[in-house]
Amino acid sequence: MADKVMISKETMENAFSYDDYREALDGMLSTESGSNGLINYEDENLVEYTKLNVSRMQRLDKTTRLSEELIKAARKLNRSVIWLLITEGWCGDAAHSTPIVAEVASESENIDLRVILRDNNPKVMDMFLTDGKRSIPKLVVLDAHTKDVIGMWGPRPTPLQDSLPQMQVDADGDKDTLMTAVQKWYNKDKSKTIMKELAALLKEIDAA
Repeated sequence: MADKVMISKETMENAFSYDDYREALDGMLSTESGSNGLINYEDENLVEYTKLNVSRMQRLDKTTRLSEELIKAARKLNRSVIWLLITEGWCGDAAHSTPIVAEVASESENIDLRVILRDNNPKVMDMFLTDGKRSIPKLVVLDAHTKDVIGMWGPRPTPLQDSLPQMQVDADGDKDTLMTAVQKWYNKDKSKTIMKELAALLKEIDAA
């Protein structure tokens, strides 16, 4: 059953396309201030994380090959939807999923992908919390006509999300150790789980 939420017209109109989002990240990284008016990461750590993640996204942009199941599900989608992706350039999880989401959207004439920044849109983010946290990326599927929420994915593949508490225990509070463990999971998985879950999401919204 669809959920009714209120996402402003201004938010939707100001959202990035995927290409514009990538260009905005590149433009921000080319400045010394960590800001280009579109994206503002004055914290040096966030800028460094973003540099690493842009490199990851560039690699995925070039190497991603969607599964046949996912391509078929995208092309079969028979209703117009908006995929509203809430993300940030500094988010490691987003670097692994955003290029996949964008590639899926390009396979369907019925998917309109729009990208917004979490920290610029706190009211929107707070509608889609995970365990009470502003975890990203978050993919929100809206009916293009009614703007009702008809599906959701994120912030990370379910097996990884389920493993995260133990990973945090194993990391013993060390952020770098945790980030390394998460990165190893993604490297081993090779986007297979993300693709499987997005295919299931497409079939679900197609049948709704």
